[in-house]
Amino acid sequence: DALRFIERSCLQPLSLSDVAAAVHRSPSHVSTVVRRSTGKSVTQWIIAGRLAEARNRLIHTDEMVDIIAERVGYLDPTHFIRVFRRAHGVTPAAWRAQQRAA
Repeated sequence: DALRFIERSCLQPLSLSDVAAAVHRSPSHVSTVVRRSTGKSVTQWIIAGRLAEARNRLIHTDEMVDIIAERVGYLDPTHFIRVFRRAHGVTPAAWRAQQRAA
């Protein structure tokens, strides 16, 4: 239930407390159960959902990176670029160029 909620809500401001409230459990319980069953933290799942949507938008739209950052839940485009680069090894713009060239 927690992962489904994260998938539906990850583009909005979302915290562990929000996820826990949605599934009527304590934050520590949700954190423990999610990590034990998936090997990833709630925060990692939120980031993964946001980056999946960002990749989709990078491939299928011509939106500027800062607009995509905002639409996937990042108020600071620089932070979004750092998170994206950490996950994919390149900036969102470079990733888009690679995907379109392939």
